[in-house]
Amino acid sequence: MKQLAARMAVTAAVAAAAWCQVGVPDLLFHADRPAMSDTRAAGMAGAGCALPGGPLTVYANPALVHSYGKGVGLHGLLSAASYAQLGPLYDGSVVTAGAGYYGDKKGTAVNMYRYLHGHDDDQTDYQTSVVYANQLFESGEKQGPVDIGIAMRYEQANWRVYGLPTLYKYTCEFDTVPERRASTYTPVATYPAGVGSVLEKRLLFDIGFFQPHITPNIDFALVLHNLFGYVWNETSPQVEGVSVEDTSGLDTAGARYVYDYESTNGWIDGWYRRLTLGALFYSDIVKNKFMLRVPLDLEFIGLFQRGHVTHTMFRVGVEVEFRSMIFLRAGYGREPELLEITVDPENCNVVTGGLGFHYRGLTVEGCFGSSLWGLGVSFCY
Repeated sequence: MKQLAARMAVTAAVAAAAWCQVGVPDLLFHADRPAMSDTRAAGMAGAGCALPGGPLTVYANPALVHSYGKGVGLHGLLSAASYAQLGPLYDGSVVTAGAGYYGDKKGTAVNMYRYLHGHDDDQTDYQTSVVYANQLFESGEKQGPVDIGIAMRYEQANWRVYGLPTLYKYTCEFDTVPERRASTYTPVATYPAGVGSVLEKRLLFDIGFFQPHITPNIDFALVLHNLFGYVWNETSPQVEGVSVEDTSGLDTAGARYVYDYESTNGWIDGWYRRLTLGALFYSDIVKNKFMLRVPLDLEFIGLFQRGHVTHTMFRVGVEVEFRSMIFLRAGYGREPELLEITVDPENCNVVTGGLGFHYRGLTVEGCFGSSLWGLGVSFCY
């Protein structure tokens, strides 16, 4: 009975430690949040997977950059860069830069690089994306053409885990009554852990579709983020159980940290695959003077994983364009906090705003919110 009680205590301690570490932010989910780099979408709470634009839009939908090139009649050059801070996870800096070439019927190719840095080096991500987009189907009698984009993304994330839970070693004096024995367990030693680390490398693929004019004044988009991918992970520390009977007749049981790396690899879990449906409602209220756009996104996680609750997120924005030069934006979203991405997260309110200026292929934009601000510039010729 003494050995059984000791084993039960070890199991409980290890389970408690593992449960506490669930609170570590979900690296795979956070890495491609569109509002981090696309300043235009960030000004509308992240809505915009059906809103064509320059190279920064590839994070929301890899098909959009080719659709934009056709819409404005580009000659070929695509370039963009942005800087943002998105607290509390990436309140250090989010730097994005990239360029590409629009080749009309040959398609559009873009290469993007992104660096994400959290406060006090808690989180650092490096990413590079290669995107190819082209027209999939020609226009119908009443609907526009369908464009497709495919993005291959390599990411390397480093996460420092501070404040790991303190583990305990327990003792209990021998007693023939199991209930009384359990009640006499008391902590006699602690195993604190102040610093840990996670190193994760990922190769991921996104695919997106965009079709203008599915009905008068409405465009449509569908995106599958993390459609498939492979992940390499190294984590430290590990939790080790302790169970010893000492010479005084006391049982000791508990758990402690062991600072060894555990390496794992494999295909991404189905919970990480995200489906986004987007629509863009627009109206040229005063021709060449006043344009109104309303992007709307619905995003689902857990849709492709059995046994998981499907979670839905909602984003909507408003963009007012004056004389094709000045843009005012606002957005509202319902999505989880950056540090609360769990298997069954709880949504909260997200409110943002933004503005932009466009002149002869040059666009300068800004966005702001309660925990977000950013600046972006693009030049497309």
